[in-house]
Amino acid sequence: KVASFAEKYPNSPLRRNALGTLVNTFANAGDADGARKYYSLYASQWPDDAIMMNNYAWTCAGKTINLDHAAEVSEKAVALAKTDNERAMYLDTQATVEFKRGNAQRAILLEEQALSNRKNSTPKERNEYEDTLEKFKAGKK
Repeated sequence: KVASFAEKYPNSPLRRNALGTLVNTFANAGDADGARKYYSLYASQWPDDAIMMNNYAWTCAGKTINLDHAAEVSEKAVALAKTDNERAMYLDTQATVEFKRGNAQRAILLEEQALSNRKNSTPKERNEYEDTLEKFKAGKK
């Protein structure tokens, strides 16, 4: 029903929420085709929504689906970041996608960049990035 709403009412202010829900639902279910379909519809109307880009790429990495597309999307999110913390978060996602694609060295480089963007973060926040970096260096997914 959410899909038919999103298609039937393209100008509704609720369409953004409907498409976002569909992207997340299909991606979390591991349905690569559905996730990409609804992400593409979403992105055609809101092409600069870096948060959605990051969420889509993160979920794709977690479910190991659409990794090539997730790499493109996460790279665009990084380019759209407005703050160091946003850039760090998006670089962390991009690193995770690259690691899942088998590009460990690139993932390590990106995670190091993410960590360098977290200079003003709490020790707990920095520790999460440091832990991820160590997992990448150890080859653990």
